[in-house]
Amino acid sequence: MSDIYDEQARELPRTILTLLRLTGETVESLAEPSGLSIAELRAIFEGTATLTVPDFLRIAAALKTHPADLFRMAFRREAVSRRASQELMEKMQAALGLHPEEENDAWPR
Repeated sequence: MSDIYDEQARELPRTILTLLRLTGETVESLAEPSGLSIAELRAIFEGTATLTVPDFLRIAAALKTHPADLFRMAFRREAVSRRASQELMEKMQAALGLHPEEENDAWPR
């Protein structure tokens, strides 16, 4: 039985696959830099395998895209309170001693 969270979780692979198509890349060209096999990637994109967090991070790195950007692309239509999210982000950055401009510099390119 599928629920709303299962459906939302499928948005990430769909977004990644769309990004591949838009950039002219293929599942095959993503395999080597992501460290995932073609079969593993196809299973993720077909929904027969779950996209794990480590695999998501590998794919983001292979695409030279910050993981947060992939999340924003996938969930751009969500009706989450941006103000509440922004306030929470500011509190988290303060707790970690980060400044907003340092956030993206910490991610490998």
